[in-house]
Amino acid sequence: MFIMDIHTHTAAYSPCSITDPVEHIRRAAAVGLDGICITEHDRPWLSWEWQALQRDARGLNIILLPGQEIRCHDAEGRTKGDFLIFGPEIIIERPLSPQALIGLIHERRGVVIAAHPYRGDMSFLGAGDLVYELDLDGIEVYHPHHTRSGLDKAKAAAAKLARAATGASDAHRLEEIGTLGTIFPEAVTNLEDLVRQIKAKKTTPTSMLPGWPEQD
Repeated sequence: MFIMDIHTHTAAYSPCSITDPVEHIRRAAAVGLDGICITEHDRPWLSWEWQALQRDARGLNIILLPGQEIRCHDAEGRTKGDFLIFGPEIIIERPLSPQALIGLIHERRGVVIAAHPYRGDMSFLGAGDLVYELDLDGIEVYHPHHTRSGLDKAKAAAAKLARAATGASDAHRLEEIGTLGTIFPEAVTNLEDLVRQIKAKKTTPTSMLPGWPEQD
């Protein structure tokens, strides 16, 4: 069993986060995670910057992997939800529809997960029932802004569509890291491992929050 928090943000490239990247990784190791993904908003880390961060993480006994959280829009510019992408480094230079984003990532042999699809506090950031029309690889089921109803809808969608079910903290603060996560049955040592296990639908969302997800 290998536990990762696969949806987190740092202040380096997510203005809504307040965490220093190195402290971010140290916190992940301190709370007992086996791995963590940094998924900044709408952009990747540059390769040389990521390599420097990996050097800073040496000795912490934790796997560090990159991803992105991409906000999609329709032709009229309306928000159609946020999506986590994992795979080769891709720079999204213009707004994309969910369908176009998924096609692009699948061409690069990566995976796309609907982030907080039934987020209750800011529903326009979740794809909602649009997930039933998309060729997704996974559904983020456990998310701190899913109410009981939202969690049930996300869980039902993952089951009906036979997609990987994931969980993550969406951390923007140190204390949030690792509160929710994803269990992988095999060790994840690189992006290829992560992509393979998500495609194989071998993931299980997990919580370190007392009483969650039973709470409303």
